[in-house]
Amino acid sequence: MIRIIGGEAKGRAIEAPGGVSTRPTRAIVREAMFGMLQSAVQGSRVLDLFAGSGALGLEALSRGAERAVFADKDIRAISIVKRNLSKLGFSEKASIFCGTYDFALRKLMTDNALFDIILLDPPYNLQNLEKLPGCLAPVAARDAILVLEHANGVPIHEAAPWEYIKMRKYGDTSLSVFHLNGG
Repeated sequence: MIRIIGGEAKGRAIEAPGGVSTRPTRAIVREAMFGMLQSAVQGSRVLDLFAGSGALGLEALSRGAERAVFADKDIRAISIVKRNLSKLGFSEKASIFCGTYDFALRKLMTDNALFDIILLDPPYNLQNLEKLPGCLAPVAARDAILVLEHANGVPIHEAAPWEYIKMRKYGDTSLSVFHLNGG
Protein backbone atom coordinates (compact mmCIF):
# COMPACT_ATOMS: atom_id res chain seq x y z
CA MET A 1 0.00 0.00 0.00
CA ILE A 2 1.25 3.46 -0.88
CA ARG A 3 0.51 6.45 1.35
CA ILE A 4 0.87 10.15 0.66
CA ILE A 5 3.67 11.32 2.95
CA GLY A 6 3.14 15.09 3.19
CA GLY A 7 0.70 17.94 2.86
CA GLU A 8 -3.09 18.01 3.08
CA ALA A 9 -3.53 14.34 2.05
CA LYS A 10 -0.74 13.07 4.35
CA GLY A 11 -1.32 9.50 5.48
CA ARG A 12 -4.04 8.73 2.92
CA ALA A 13 -3.64 5.49 1.00
CA ILE A 14 -3.63 5.35 -2.80
CA GLU A 15 -3.85 2.46 -5.23
CA ALA A 16 -0.93 1.23 -7.32
CA PRO A 17 -1.01 -0.88 -10.47
CA GLY A 18 -0.10 -4.51 -9.86
CA GLY A 19 2.32 -6.59 -11.87
CA VAL A 20 5.88 -5.98 -12.93
CA SER A 21 5.31 -3.19 -15.46
CA THR A 22 5.03 -0.52 -12.75
CA ARG A 23 7.54 0.12 -9.97
CA PRO A 24 6.06 2.54 -7.40
CA THR A 25 8.49 5.04 -5.92
CA ARG A 26 9.29 4.02 -2.35
CA ALA A 27 8.28 6.37 0.47
CA ILE A 28 11.90 7.10 1.45
CA VAL A 29 12.67 8.17 -2.14
CA ARG A 30 9.53 10.33 -2.38
CA GLU A 31 10.40 11.93 0.97
CA ALA A 32 13.91 12.72 -0.30
CA MET A 33 12.59 14.01 -3.62
CA PHE A 34 10.18 16.45 -2.01
CA GLY A 35 12.79 17.42 0.57
CA MET A 36 14.98 18.52 -2.36
CA LEU A 37 12.11 20.44 -3.95
CA GLN A 38 11.05 22.09 -0.67
CA SER A 39 9.10 25.31 -1.22
CA ALA A 40 9.29 25.08 -5.05
CA VAL A 41 6.19 22.86 -5.01
CA GLN A 42 3.82 25.48 -3.58
CA GLY A 43 1.80 27.00 -6.45
CA SER A 44 3.75 25.09 -9.12
CA ARG A 45 2.68 23.38 -12.32
CA VAL A 46 3.90 19.77 -12.22
CA LEU A 47 4.38 17.12 -14.90
CA ASP A 48 4.38 13.51 -13.66
CA LEU A 49 5.69 11.64 -16.69
CA PHE A 50 5.61 7.81 -16.50
CA ALA A 51 3.00 8.36 -13.78
CA GLY A 52 2.19 4.77 -12.77
CA SER A 53 -0.01 5.23 -9.68
CA GLY A 54 0.44 8.99 -9.88
CA ALA A 55 2.13 9.04 -6.47
CA LEU A 56 4.64 11.73 -7.43
CA GLY A 57 2.09 14.14 -8.89
CA LEU A 58 -0.38 13.39 -6.08
CA GLU A 59 2.34 14.13 -3.54
CA ALA A 60 2.97 17.46 -5.28
CA LEU A 61 -0.75 18.34 -5.26
CA SER A 62 -0.97 17.39 -1.59
CA ARG A 63 1.93 19.75 -0.88
CA GLY A 64 0.31 22.72 -2.64
CA ALA A 65 1.04 22.40 -6.36
CA GLU A 66 -1.44 24.42 -8.42
CA ARG A 67 -1.85 21.82 -11.20
CA ALA A 68 -0.47 18.45 -12.22
CA VAL A 69 -0.43 16.60 -15.50
CA PHE A 70 -0.12 12.82 -15.38
CA ALA A 71 1.03 10.75 -18.37
CA ASP A 72 1.50 7.01 -18.73
CA LYS A 73 1.16 4.57 -21.61
CA ASP A 74 -0.54 1.88 -19.49
CA ILE A 75 -4.34 2.27 -19.54
CA ARG A 76 -4.57 0.38 -16.22
CA ALA A 77 -2.21 2.87 -14.61
CA ILE A 78 -4.21 5.80 -16.00
CA SER A 79 -7.40 4.30 -14.59
CA ILE A 80 -5.75 4.06 -11.16
CA VAL A 81 -4.47 7.66 -11.40
CA LYS A 82 -8.04 8.80 -12.10
CA ARG A 83 -9.36 6.89 -9.07
CA ASN A 84 -6.56 8.23 -6.86
CA LEU A 85 -7.22 11.81 -7.97
CA SER A 86 -10.92 11.41 -7.23
CA LYS A 87 -10.31 9.74 -3.87
CA LEU A 88 -8.01 12.57 -2.74
CA GLY A 89 -10.22 15.33 -4.18
CA PHE A 90 -7.61 16.57 -6.70
CA SER A 91 -9.43 15.78 -9.97
CA GLU A 92 -10.09 19.48 -10.74
CA LYS A 93 -6.37 20.25 -10.48
CA ALA A 94 -5.25 17.55 -12.90
CA SER A 95 -5.06 16.50 -16.53
CA ILE A 96 -4.27 12.99 -17.73
CA PHE A 97 -2.72 11.64 -20.94
CA CYS A 98 -2.70 8.00 -21.92
CA GLY A 99 0.06 7.29 -24.39
CA THR A 100 3.81 7.10 -24.74
CA TYR A 101 5.90 9.86 -23.23
CA ASP A 102 6.72 11.28 -26.66
CA PHE A 103 2.99 11.40 -27.51
CA ALA A 104 2.30 13.27 -24.26
CA LEU A 105 5.17 15.69 -24.91
CA ARG A 106 3.94 16.45 -28.45
CA LYS A 107 0.44 17.15 -27.10
CA LEU A 108 1.79 19.33 -24.29
CA MET A 109 3.95 21.30 -26.74
CA THR A 110 0.93 21.81 -29.03
CA ASP A 111 -0.98 23.15 -26.02
CA ASN A 112 1.98 25.41 -25.08
CA ALA A 113 2.01 23.84 -21.62
CA LEU A 114 4.88 24.82 -19.33
CA PHE A 115 5.86 23.17 -16.08
CA ASP A 116 7.80 24.44 -13.08
CA ILE A 117 8.58 20.91 -11.88
CA ILE A 118 9.01 17.79 -14.00
CA LEU A 119 9.05 14.46 -12.17
CA LEU A 120 10.33 11.45 -14.09
CA ASP A 121 10.17 7.85 -12.95
CA PRO A 122 10.69 5.96 -16.23
CA PRO A 123 11.29 2.24 -16.56
CA TYR A 124 14.87 1.57 -15.48
CA ASN A 125 15.50 -0.19 -18.80
CA LEU A 126 14.28 2.72 -20.96
CA GLN A 127 16.53 3.12 -24.02
CA ASN A 128 18.51 6.39 -24.22
CA LEU A 129 17.45 7.41 -20.72
CA GLU A 130 20.28 9.96 -20.57
CA LYS A 131 18.69 11.86 -23.49
CA LEU A 132 15.24 12.10 -21.91
CA PRO A 133 15.83 15.35 -19.97
CA GLY A 134 16.82 17.16 -23.17
CA CYS A 135 13.47 16.28 -24.76
CA LEU A 136 11.65 18.07 -21.96
CA ALA A 137 13.07 21.58 -22.39
CA PRO A 138 10.16 22.70 -24.67
CA VAL A 139 7.66 22.11 -21.84
CA ALA A 140 9.82 23.56 -19.06
CA ALA A 141 9.08 26.98 -17.61
CA ARG A 142 11.83 29.47 -16.82
CA ASP A 143 13.93 28.12 -13.93
CA ALA A 144 12.17 24.73 -14.00
CA ILE A 145 13.39 21.84 -11.88
CA LEU A 146 13.58 18.30 -13.18
CA VAL A 147 13.95 15.26 -10.92
CA LEU A 148 14.81 11.95 -12.57
CA GLU A 149 14.53 8.67 -10.69
CA HIS A 150 16.80 5.98 -12.13
CA ALA A 151 18.83 2.92 -11.26
CA ASN A 152 22.20 3.42 -9.59
CA GLY A 153 25.12 3.30 -11.98
CA VAL A 154 23.31 4.95 -14.89
CA PRO A 155 25.28 8.06 -15.89
CA ILE A 156 22.88 11.01 -16.27
CA HIS A 157 25.24 13.98 -15.88
CA GLU A 158 25.02 15.47 -19.37
CA ALA A 159 21.47 16.62 -20.09
CA ALA A 160 21.67 19.83 -22.15
CA PRO A 161 20.08 22.33 -21.85
CA TRP A 162 19.57 21.34 -18.21
CA GLU A 163 22.18 22.15 -15.59
CA TYR A 164 23.01 19.09 -13.49
CA ILE A 165 22.66 19.99 -9.81
CA LYS A 166 23.10 16.82 -7.78
CA MET A 167 22.43 13.12 -7.42
CA ARG A 168 21.46 11.20 -4.30
CA LYS A 169 21.36 7.42 -3.85
CA TYR A 170 18.72 5.47 -1.91
CA GLY A 171 19.43 1.74 -2.04
CA ASP A 172 19.34 0.70 -5.70
CA THR A 173 17.64 3.99 -6.71
CA SER A 174 19.18 7.35 -7.56
CA LEU A 175 17.58 10.77 -7.89
CA SER A 176 19.26 13.20 -10.29
CA VAL A 177 18.21 16.83 -10.04
CA PHE A 178 18.50 19.40 -12.86
CA HIS A 179 17.71 23.09 -13.25
CA LEU A 180 16.78 24.87 -16.48
CA ASN A 181 18.62 28.13 -16.07
CA GLY A 182 16.55 30.91 -17.61
CA GLY A 183 14.22 28.48 -19.43
